[in-house]
Order: sequence, then C-alpha cells, then structure tokens
Amino acid sequence: MVDLKTSKYPPTDKDLPANPQLGLYQHAVANGAVDDLVADLVDGPGVPGGAELVQLRKALATGAKIQQQAPQEPGPDGSTPVELQLMRAAHVVRGEVFDATPGKHCDHCQFHSVCPTKAAGTVLS
Repeated sequence: MVDLKTSKYPPTDKDLPANPQLGLYQHAVANGAVDDLVADLVDGPGVPGGAELVQLRKALATGAKIQQQAPQEPGPDGSTPVELQLMRAAHVVRGEVFDATPGKHCDHCQFHSVCPTKAAGTVLS
C-alpha cells in the first residue's frame, strides 16, 4: 500500500514501525479489503507486504522521500501494533472521556489559545 503525502511534517523514521495510518492500511489488506482487486495478480491475497508513505514535499537527490513500514508482526499476545492501537481507541471512545494529550504534535497545533494543557489557554464549556 502506498500513500502519497504532501505534509510539511512527516512522521519520524523511528515512529514508522507503529505508524497507525500505515498499520491500518495493512490491517485492511489482511482482512480482505482488496482481495477482489488483487486475486489475479498475487499469490495469497490478504497478505500485506508492508506499506509506505511517499513524502512529495521532502525531495531527496534520488527523488521523493519514501518511508516504509514492514509487515506488522503479532506480539506476544497475538496482536499487531495496529490492533492494539484500535483496541485502545475503542476503549477511549466507549469511555467518552477525551483528555487533551500534549506531545510533539502540539508543535504545529493552531489551538494553543484554547488548549487546557497550555498555561495561557482556557476552555469555555
């Protein structure tokens, strides 16, 4: 699976093995999302071969920057990284509590003035 990106801020290479977007693409392939499209082209449809982001804004001397995620392998509990991420997301949604979580993504956020994690921000309810 290949995704062409035009973002200014691509994920770091160290974050790629657990990148949820690429993992979700592979999860969809593993669960039959493209079986009817590739059945005549490959042996064993439903087997993801990895995924990649092609960063069109981050050109290198050799062309666009390509960030690859290898096929996700199940961990000791039998779940792939994206399956664990999906289970956590479902738990949060079911819990109906959406706490602001500061992180690297805050560097590019346009909502600092209303963010409860920022000292200058206030939240109106």
